[in-house]
Amino acid sequence: MNNDNDGFDGAPPDGPDARNGSRFIASLEQVLYMDPELIRARLRKLSAQSAPAQWAAENLKLGANLQQRARRERGAARAEISAEAIGAFEAALGIYCKCKTPEEVAPREKLPWLADSCVNPRTESAIEGVIAFATSPMLSSAEDLQQSIELFQEARSSDVHDSEFETWVLNTINLGCALVLAGKCDAANGCLDRLEEAMQICGTVLEEPRIVSMPYERAAACINLAEALTSMAVVSLPDDRVDYLDRALRALASALIAVAPKQLSSILNVESGACA
Repeated sequence: MNNDNDGFDGAPPDGPDARNGSRFIASLEQVLYMDPELIRARLRKLSAQSAPAQWAAENLKLGANLQQRARRERGAARAEISAEAIGAFEAALGIYCKCKTPEEVAPREKLPWLADSCVNPRTESAIEGVIAFATSPMLSSAEDLQQSIELFQEARSSDVHDSEFETWVLNTINLGCALVLAGKCDAANGCLDRLEEAMQICGTVLEEPRIVSMPYERAAACINLAEALTSMAVVSLPDDRVDYLDRALRALASALIAVAPKQLSSILNVESGACA
């Protein structure tokens, strides 16, 4: 068999398999148990620029494979595999989600997600404040980021939740993004309050029944939740680190289930309540 072209190219096959979805799903499930180096080898021949769909598909499959392997490990080995799986899922989401925080805004941070929909000048100012902090944290002040947080908090009032649900969702997503950025700075000084608040805020979006019909917004909340969880993992003791990374992986898998092609996302197994 040619390992560089084994049929797992990220698109449903032509011919008999196109008429038999179960055969294609079965072949995808084999991805979970193959040697991950085969997937890494294919990725080394691809790029997000030249073949974005295939590159995203291979990253999704690598993440799913590594997530499965991580479940069979413990301690430091599990954390190491999970961290690589998180990177693969994030890479795939960068294609599938069309993230509103582009790489040029935060070149070392693929995530968190910042929705760019503006409902009024005040929230537009808050978005600009978050981007400024992500772009040049040394030139932007924590006070400016805190002001953005407060503006997003005001913009997601209970009245907005009841009358303009989509607006409430976008402002809540952006509040979560701002809290993650602020929380990562606080965590360096031993304070985790805002990261914990970010996780709670993301959870409020994911608990909403109506979010099921908003796949990209659901993915955004999962992405921000995962970023908060991985940030908590960095400053946690080993046992807690593994738990945070496990939860981050489940959150990113939920994001992919929301936005990735169904033929691919079917191999992702997310436990009930993983993003709550």
